[in-house]
Amino acid sequence: MLSLHFDIVESTNIIAKQLLSSHNEVIITADIQTHGKGRNGKVWHSGIGRDILFSHGQKNIKFEKSPLFMQACAGLSVQAFLLGVLPAHTQIKIKYPNDVYVKHDEKIGKISGSLIETEYSGNVLHSIITGIGINVNTPSTELPNINPSISIYDILGYEIDVQKCRKEFIDIYKALIHNREDKWVLWKNQLNIIQKTVHILNDNKEYRVIDILDDGRLHCKSGDSERCIHSGDSIMYSLFD
Repeated sequence: MLSLHFDIVESTNIIAKQLLSSHNEVIITADIQTHGKGRNGKVWHSGIGRDILFSHGQKNIKFEKSPLFMQACAGLSVQAFLLGVLPAHTQIKIKYPNDVYVKHDEKIGKISGSLIETEYSGNVLHSIITGIGINVNTPSTELPNINPSISIYDILGYEIDVQKCRKEFIDIYKALIHNREDKWVLWKNQLNIIQKTVHILNDNKEYRVIDILDDGRLHCKSGDSERCIHSGDSIMYSLFD
């Protein structure tokens, strides 16, 4: 696996995609992204050399459920990394499908976001890129307030070694993706979303989650109406109750 770190890139996902033309698997990290990519066309903001900016790209994939598997690994790897860094009383939750929020004392904020990008040749999955950003040393006061944000710095009150954090996170991530057992069940349990009420932002409706289907969609119900919510849909629900 090729692993490269850059001072500055447009997007680690873009670099990963470019390098997949000549490599089967790559990991790209950077100090700065000029156009960091978020879900649904949003931008991922970060400090200069203060946070984890990471992408993992792979092609010639044989594993049938790779997009869902990588979606699960994205959230689980961030959660596992944060468990080793943050105080024990900090609550760490994966928000469907793979964002990570934390609650420290009375403050709640988004600390990590993930983006899964796939490329198909017909019905055959050609490549998949997993992009992950983690707020490490950038204070939330310097991050956009579209969603309430929080960083490790906000919680600890001091900066930590981002290079050491990057290495620790990559080690956790690699261990997860190379052990394909139980990730689906673990991700499903960590979401803790079944029987919760979710608010779908693009149609202003509320549903109760009945189950998580094998393809990762949420099976939801509202009165006599049923609907499946895709991981690309933007939803809100109570994480910390």
